[in-house]
Amino acid sequence: MTNIKEVAKECGVSVATVSRVFSGSDPVRPETRERVLAVAQRLGYSPNMLARGLKKARTQTVGIIIPSIDNSFYLGILKQIEIILRKKGYRMLVSFLQHGGTSERDAISLMASSRVDALVFTPRDRSNADLIGALRENTGLFQLFTDTYETIDSVTVDDAGGVREAVSLLLKEGHRRILYVGGDPRVSGYYSAYADAGLTPEDGLVCLDWSADEAAVCRMIREKKPTAVFSVAGQSEKVWSAFRSLSLKVPEDVSLIVYDDSVWARLLGITAVAHPLEEIAERLCERIFLRLEGNETAGEGGKITVSPFLIRRESVAPSASGTGNQ
Repeated sequence: MTNIKEVAKECGVSVATVSRVFSGSDPVRPETRERVLAVAQRLGYSPNMLARGLKKARTQTVGIIIPSIDNSFYLGILKQIEIILRKKGYRMLVSFLQHGGTSERDAISLMASSRVDALVFTPRDRSNADLIGALRENTGLFQLFTDTYETIDSVTVDDAGGVREAVSLLLKEGHRRILYVGGDPRVSGYYSAYADAGLTPEDGLVCLDWSADEAAVCRMIREKKPTAVFSVAGQSEKVWSAFRSLSLKVPEDVSLIVYDDSVWARLLGITAVAHPLEEIAERLCERIFLRLEGNETAGEGGKITVSPFLIRRESVAPSASGTGNQ
């Protein structure tokens, strides 16, 4: 196996320089870093992170618990986080939660037994507060997309603000009967957009039932005849299927905006509220490194909120009458 001395010799730098490149402990000139990484990859060199971690009583590992194995959004954020962690010499241990399979408690126990240096998770409630409390002394804890535990650092997204911006766009285009299909935490943005415009939505235009199927969405569309629909991730596919069942064309018959810029939304040209994945990963990893390097303790200034942004495509058109009446 190639060792660090061989990499240093090939690059024409010192062993200490190669070590700094992989540990991220001290700055290295960008051109030197790129040369070292390229040579290391070509020679098949990989630093022994476990041995380094044992010397520091650390494993150089960050554990991440993902709440869904089926949501491609989480794969996107994992990719961004992994890129940053690798540059600092950390590995990533991932556990996906599954209904009827791995629970959050199982995943937390796995991370504890693996002696991760930091744990990133998305708790929906405080049912595992006992395990979290036991981990806090020796493990950096960070919440992603939720702020369930007040004393634990978090990076969240202003989801309601993203909904507000999207619905405001539809209102500016003359739509008044806008159907909202999604979850309760974000619906405040829907009402805020109407209030900003000095309007009040009609009754029956908000569906907060996550169990609503395609048939239920079809019924709402037939009954309320919305000129536009806003749907969140997990419900958007049902909305699109309902459009097809009702032979509705987008945006000729109905405008559509979805929350989460998924692959299918991009392929179909659907306007979407998108998450700044790179910014989220950078802000999260910044907190992790501050905590692990002893520059700042968790909970001090660690409540970070980032803003989503709107990507306009071909799925939004002005309302035919300018008042939202078909």
